Amino acid sequence: MKVLKYFLIVICVFIVGTFVAIILFECVNSVAEKKKQENIVYTYLGDSISSGFALPGYEKDGENVEENFAYKFSEKINAKKVNNLAVSGAKTKDLLESLKNDKYKKSIEESNVITISIGSNDCLSPGLKILYSSVNAANEKDIIKKIDSLKKDKMKLFLLFDTMTKSISSKTAKEKLQNVLDGYKNNFVKIIDEIEKINPDALIIVESYYNPYKDFVYDKGGVRLIQFGDNVQTYIDEMNKFLMTNKYYNKKYYVSDISSLGSEKTNVKIDFENRCFCIDPHPNSEGHEYILNKTLSVYNTKKHS
Repeated sequence: MKVLKYFLIVICVFIVGTFVAIILFECVNSVAEKKKQENIVYTYLGDSISSGFALPGYEKDGENVEENFAYKFSEKINAKKVNNLAVSGAKTKDLLESLKNDKYKKSIEESNVITISIGSNDCLSPGLKILYSSVNAANEKDIIKKIDSLKKDKMKLFLLFDTMTKSISSKTAKEKLQNVLDGYKNNFVKIIDEIEKINPDALIIVESYYNPYKDFVYDKGGVRLIQFGDNVQTYIDEMNKFLMTNKYYNKKYYVSDISSLGSEKTNVKIDFENRCFCIDPHPNSEGHEYILNKTLSVYNTKKHS
């Protein structure tokens, strides 16, 4: 009987001790997690999408823009410190070069979370040059002037867009843009390598690519006479495929898939009937909210992994 009583006491002590240990473990983990959350340093790198270009309140790079997805993201994750290193117009080669800079190195080194939007300008810049030259325009302002001057003549306006559409699908354009894509892929891998060297523990979230001209088409009688958006989609698809199939995907970085962001969430407008056009590809406020939600979803899923 004494042995049984002793045995029961030992069992009770063991059970109590186990519960105490579990509670203490949970408390310690809870305190550690809370402390970790209170000390988040967030750095955002990339181009004009991260800088908030074209949003209300944007004046220059490096300043907070309240409707910018990156600024909202920093608030949602309660970042103690935010490093805004986005540069409008930046290409992968520019970001790769910037990673040699002490300011960038220090920011990355102290970061828990890093978001990156880079690569769109790699193809966009040469692509736009092809479009401009096809209609003897020097830049976007020249294109806008040409569009405005032709708004009263629907046929000439149609021919202008038709010429630009065909130029992007020409053999010469395809060869040039394929070379650009190959350079992008090479640079992107180097960027991830470099960031990991500086800080192997940071959670890296990369924004994928969307087609701002997805709806930039003109149908007549069920026939697509202008397929500008379709021609651009080819390159967007290849970039996204690379982003989600290369050796570092879901290992050294995770992807915020914003590829479904439609034209209505950008500044792009096309309306042949009412002669209303805008070729600015940047996300509007609704677009930034969409990017925010996609990025937050990845963060909430991967922050403990």
